[in-house]
Amino acid sequence: MEEVLVVSKDPSVRRITAEEVWAKLKSAQDVPTLPKVANKVVRMAVDPNVSLREVARVVESDPALAFKILKVVNSAFYGFSRKIGSISLAVSILGTREVILLTLGVSVFSAFPPVPGKPSFDREAFWRHSIGCGAIARALEERFGKGGYDELFSGGLLHDVGKILLDQYFHFEFLEALDISWRERIPMEEAELKVFGTTHEEVGGWLAERWQLPEGLVACIRYHHRPFEAPPEYREEVGFVHIADILTKASGVGLGGDNVGFSLMHDAVWKKFAEDLGEVDIERLTFEMEDEIEKAEAFMELSKDTSKEENC
Repeated sequence: MEEVLVVSKDPSVRRITAEEVWAKLKSAQDVPTLPKVANKVVRMAVDPNVSLREVARVVESDPALAFKILKVVNSAFYGFSRKIGSISLAVSILGTREVILLTLGVSVFSAFPPVPGKPSFDREAFWRHSIGCGAIARALEERFGKGGYDELFSGGLLHDVGKILLDQYFHFEFLEALDISWRERIPMEEAELKVFGTTHEEVGGWLAERWQLPEGLVACIRYHHRPFEAPPEYREEVGFVHIADILTKASGVGLGGDNVGFSLMHDAVWKKFAEDLGEVDIERLTFEMEDEIEKAEAFMELSKDTSKEENC
């Protein structure tokens, strides 16, 4: 079924200033929070000395999260012949990265439910795009990077989280930005500047700092459209998320909000990336990324299902 973008037809929609955006966000009492356990697990991911035992201990401190992880590890997705009954064994089987994926997935899906009774852009498609971006970013780093960027899947998953926050707090204005992006065929961040005077990058970066996420992850969210402006120590990491975002859009995975053609060949970050690496077969690379996307989507469907059960 073709995905349809619902845009605002409300004549009262107006454009607001960046000052109004920040004033409302900073004074809001119901800005979604990241559970403490999720925050701890994300931080553990960038600690090279963390042990599986420590991760298991943190997960066990949240019975609801522990139940969800056990459900996933005992699902057909893994296909184990016997039931896994302990968190320690489950975490050792899933590995740190998969625990982060599930923890973030459940937490984010729970934190940002659809706006009830209002038209919205397709959040299911939005999350598919985000999941695909995370999977590709991680795969790119594993293949071409120097190592040590264990938050790259998280960076891809959350890179556009500012869009969800704008939709939640400035719903009709956000739909107006979507409408402008589609009608004028311009990137979403340019349309946002016209409507809000700021962008989903800045809003997402603010939320990431509020959640006290690692600096590298904050950089991936705040600079994913302009990696050359990121702090020098995070530019390569942000660059992987940027390229993954383009590859995901070009592959037609989900919906990030834009209606703009995407080409790696004309992207400045990709040109620098290819210059450093030498010749890269883009078609083969894209084909290899499809498998990563399928794996991530299957895993995140389980995360989403457990999140829905939690809200029932």
